[in-house]
Amino acid sequence: MLRIKMNAISVIKKLGFFSLPIIGTSFLNMLAGFIGLLFVAKIGSDELAASSLAVTSFVMIWTMSACLLYSVGILVGHCRGSNASKEETGNWVKNGIFLALVISLVLSLIIANFDKILLLFGQDKHLVMMTKGYFRYAACFLIPALVSMVLFQFFVGIGKPQITLITYTIRLPVASALFYIFVLGKLGFSSMGLAGVAFSLFLVQIIECVSVMLYVHIASIFREYKITRNLWVINGTMCKTLLTIGGPIGVQFGGELAVITIITYMMGHFGSVALVANQIVSQFIVLSTMVTMGLTQALSVLVSQSSASGEFILIRRYYSVAQGLVLLFLSLILVAFIIRPNVFLGMYIDVSDVSNTSVISLSMMLFCIGISSVMVDGLRNLLSGVLRGLQDAKTPMIVSLLCLWGISLPISWLLAFPLQMGPVGLRIGFASGIVVASVILFRRYISSVRNKQENFELSVH
Repeated sequence: MLRIKMNAISVIKKLGFFSLPIIGTSFLNMLAGFIGLLFVAKIGSDELAASSLAVTSFVMIWTMSACLLYSVGILVGHCRGSNASKEETGNWVKNGIFLALVISLVLSLIIANFDKILLLFGQDKHLVMMTKGYFRYAACFLIPALVSMVLFQFFVGIGKPQITLITYTIRLPVASALFYIFVLGKLGFSSMGLAGVAFSLFLVQIIECVSVMLYVHIASIFREYKITRNLWVINGTMCKTLLTIGGPIGVQFGGELAVITIITYMMGHFGSVALVANQIVSQFIVLSTMVTMGLTQALSVLVSQSSASGEFILIRRYYSVAQGLVLLFLSLILVAFIIRPNVFLGMYIDVSDVSNTSVISLSMMLFCIGISSVMVDGLRNLLSGVLRGLQDAKTPMIVSLLCLWGISLPISWLLAFPLQMGPVGLRIGFASGIVVASVILFRRYISSVRNKQENFELSVH
């Protein structure tokens, strides 16, 4: 019993070692956007409503492309677990950088013209006009951001995620200062409003990308990886493998966020109050999911290492501990909101203003539904992380996309419009597909670990 307890403690420590820097990094990354939108909220409710359309749309594309590059961390972790040479590990990173540049150049063209897509979805022209500048600068942001993502995945894969955490800690106050200057128009600059958020992040991202690349080039601990040597010698097989593993991850997350984006567009049909409430709730929910996303990335890397070394009991322990941590954290967030909702909502709106009563009421309902949904979604993401670590990225993609597009989206529409449940119906409908996907992926997780263990034991004997 003592040994099992010690093993559980060891698992928590190892998960914490890998996931806490990732969680901290993700939290700081999202906190930057959170702070930027706090400044946007000071300009007016229309700007905040427009940010709901712009930010949701961009995050869909950004997440799809960034998650595609998670394969770098998974394969670097696999190299580490199988004792591959450091030069081979570095080759995965170099090919990841090449893919990042190609993907970002293509997607930047789409992002720069995304305001036209919003009009095709029938969104308010006045709000869409406010998004144009945001999309232009967001398109520029994507290129250095994806290159940085590859390097950060490399740090995760070799067990040094704390480097990324330090980078994001330095970047947050710089971004916050730039938000203050460009969003609100201080120190002689004119107010850029929503566009100032993307412009500020673009400036910070350029500095970050160049600095991290120089660090990898100069630091002696990375010399044997030869990442910056012969950077443009591309290996087609490696690129294909990166896309084979990362493609389903990117498609899964992009497809999931596409559903969220469409639901946001549906929310727009209920007016600015619904968009403002949705944006307020979304900001807090995104921040609360950082624990889940950090643990998911850590699970993928640790499971990949454990699978390579045949430690399948450890894989089950990793998942069980991560599951408990996610449920505990999200439960605390929900209780805190129920006890003191005004503390949360007061960051974006004046809760004492009677004109905001409808926004406050709707925000409270959407938050309770949303955070409950995120609990189930957290388990789904953890299961997906385990399966990716077992190099089964297709199953989470197929299951999640089928459930969200085939169940969540139609039920959201049905509840919101024909059954006239409005914005609340959209949130409840979205949760329905997540529940079904979680059940299916749990069954797949059980069978996959068992099959991998049996095959490994046969190969040993």
